[in-house]
Amino acid sequence: MRPYESYPKASIRYEPLYEHLPLLKHEDIRLLRLLPPTNEESGISGELLHSNLEECPPYEALSYTWGDRSRTHPIAINGGEFRITANLYSALLHLRHSSSVRLLWVDAVCINMRDLEERNAQATLTVKKFHQAQQVVVWLGEAADGSDEAMDIIHDLSTTTGIISMNTVLQQTIIDLLRRPWF
Repeated sequence: MRPYESYPKASIRYEPLYEHLPLLKHEDIRLLRLLPPTNEESGISGELLHSNLEECPPYEALSYTWGDRSRTHPIAINGGEFRITANLYSALLHLRHSSSVRLLWVDAVCINMRDLEERNAQATLTVKKFHQAQQVVVWLGEAADGSDEAMDIIHDLSTTTGIISMNTVLQQTIIDLLRRPWF
């Protein structure tokens, strides 16, 4: 996959800034319907759905680091502009399906971070949100510095009962991967 900087600029026309609608009950959450691109230049767009945590449809939870909060990119949420960090933007570009919707719980999008009361209430549900997810997707960042090779080696290590020999370059590649901010 190419880094987000190399994607064509989005041609989405944004309405006013997106404002989260309030959650009505303690165990209500929002889920992001990440929409497929409409063409090669499509920016990221999605819809936020409200659901009760106990009754929500199957979803995936995203674990990532926010990254530099001063570098943000716009996405379209329910037609309005919503700003996310460059790292999250990159993750969503890689995670969206080319022809189908993907249902995700992503803290920075699904929680109204400007509302301290909501943010605190939702924080108490975070473990439950991850536990209830069909799958947790971990975004470590863009492929760089041999990270794909490091992931292959880690996978090989997890599936073998034998010994795998690695030279110092491969060892350093794994160490570099494990030094990423997510860890």
